Amino acid sequence: MRGKFTPTRPSDFFIKRLGEITRDLNKLEGVQVRNPYFEAIKDINKIVAENRNTSLSDGEVKFFEDAEPPVIEQEPRITTPNLTSPASINPAVVQSQNVSSTLPANFASLPTAQRAKIIEDFLRS
Repeated sequence: MRGKFTPTRPSDFFIKRLGEITRDLNKLEGVQVRNPYFEAIKDINKIVAENRNTSLSDGEVKFFEDAEPPVIEQEPRITTPNLTSPASINPAVVQSQNVSSTLPANFASLPTAQRAKIIEDFLRS
């Protein structure tokens, strides 16, 4: 393939839209993060300059590469303890644990609020 690769900078639309998105996110999150385009402009210019007039037949397009790979911070994970509330207790499990003798025979057909109260009373005893 004959020809030369002519890289271009991002369009004005892209730059403007990136600014709008950054402002919206800053407002939403209550932070003040700089427009990432302006953070990257030096590297973008370097890529454009290094690849200007690169031959499409035998040239190799060069991209910016960090000396060290970027450190990606992970958000800490929050582990919550198992919570047991009367509303979250499965009546079938409660009955299978040999407590059926303390439950009314019609327990499964009782309204949820009433079953929750019975289970709550049972757990407190």
